Amino acid sequence: MSSRRVRIVYQSFFLMLFLFLLTTSRTGWIRGNPVALFFYFDPLLALGTVFADLTLHGWMILALFVAVPTLFLGRFFCGWICPLGALNDLVGRLKKRPPREAREANAPRKLFRAKYYILLALLASAFLGTLLLGLLDPFSLLTRGMSQGIGPLLALMGVDVFSHEPGFPAGWVAVLLLAAVLLGNFWIPRLWCRAFCPLGALLGLLSRWAPWGIVRDEGSCTSCAVCVQRCNGAAEPDGELRRSECILCLNCIDTCPPQGLAFGRTGNSVPERRVPDAPGRRLALSVLAGVLAWPVIRSSSPRVAKAENRRIRPPGALAEEEFLARCARCGMCVRTCPTGVIQLAIDEAGFEGFWTPVMRFDHGYCEFTCVLCGHVCPTGAISALTPMQKTDRDNPVRIGTAFYDRGRCLPWAMDKPCVVCEEVCPVSPKAIWTEEVTIHDRNGKRITLHRPRVDPARCIGCGICQDACPVEDLPAIRVSAVGESRGKKFIL
Repeated sequence: MSSRRVRIVYQSFFLMLFLFLLTTSRTGWIRGNPVALFFYFDPLLALGTVFADLTLHGWMILALFVAVPTLFLGRFFCGWICPLGALNDLVGRLKKRPPREAREANAPRKLFRAKYYILLALLASAFLGTLLLGLLDPFSLLTRGMSQGIGPLLALMGVDVFSHEPGFPAGWVAVLLLAAVLLGNFWIPRLWCRAFCPLGALLGLLSRWAPWGIVRDEGSCTSCAVCVQRCNGAAEPDGELRRSECILCLNCIDTCPPQGLAFGRTGNSVPERRVPDAPGRRLALSVLAGVLAWPVIRSSSPRVAKAENRRIRPPGALAEEEFLARCARCGMCVRTCPTGVIQLAIDEAGFEGFWTPVMRFDHGYCEFTCVLCGHVCPTGAISALTPMQKTDRDNPVRIGTAFYDRGRCLPWAMDKPCVVCEEVCPVSPKAIWTEEVTIHDRNGKRITLHRPRVDPARCIGCGICQDACPVEDLPAIRVSAVGESRGKKFIL
């Protein structure tokens, strides 16, 4: 079997494993940490969390199993394991290119330097405390795109595989980004991997010291450029091999007519470029851009109390500063939420909090004993609670507090009987209680009503009352982040 076919088998396996874990993340088959398996092996997120929060959460130490072999073998992860890379390969094969066009498409371009600039700018912002790496991390990008786009599309067709509802407010942005990544292959094969992927840039930097890789026998090489036509990394195997761009697809070895290429120990006998082709001055400017952009990004986030009370985080979320330093914007918590209440933020948290998870009670409510979101969070931005910790009678996890709009509440404003909110409240003793009153309507008829009230000392902000409120358009009871237990004092 050729090296190419072996690689396709590996790529197919890891792609199917990724999709399997993503699909089963909200079922009874697999729950908890296994669904975030690929994120634990991501050196980019591991390095980013170390920079941003000086921590390496739990299983993310597994990223060493990718980073260390890369030091010796080069960017094998990109060519053999990465599921987004496998999809790019699959889409790229749909376009058949004649030999001359293939050589032009695989030629190195200055555009391919962009990934190093992106990497350094994002690492600079992480060092200052904001983990924006997740916006372009390949696993986060693929998870968001599949969950927020393909899932709702299948749900509209009646196939409930990736999603429990037909759409997400921020889904179209995630879908467009994933679509742009895949469609870019019709212009340049693996355009995302070659030009924009920050993980690929990091692995490219690590691979510059690799003692093994593609080697060429100059005595056998006829300069036919057939290897260039099949190269997936624009690494120029027929010239000065660009070590940091080679993803070890091994296509060049399989297609070399005189068999002048092989995988072996590298040396100085054949010219190669181990240093990425990116000017040092521009690399320094990338770091400076990340540093200068940080205060602008930080100032765009609503940090006053009134604004924060409208931004509700999932149960177990860390205090806001630490949360933003750890959240990978991967959308795994959104994916696994059984009621759909967790959504990706659009403007609730400014640009710094774009695509971070927020609770939208117009989409659902927080299940009283559900703790799945914390168990699938790969970076620990949401703590892995137990149901007992979340629902503790004396010290429960508080997401926020419910407030009544008496101008819309049926017993208060319309003199109509309604106790739905009190009935659905899951807390014991109930956080919503009713006060029995007797009034006379405009016709003098005597009416007995049970007007609901909220006990702020018992309310946990789960939102089931808001979700069940029969008042359409705008519920008469709504949850605010006031009183959340993640590092804030109960101010009521």
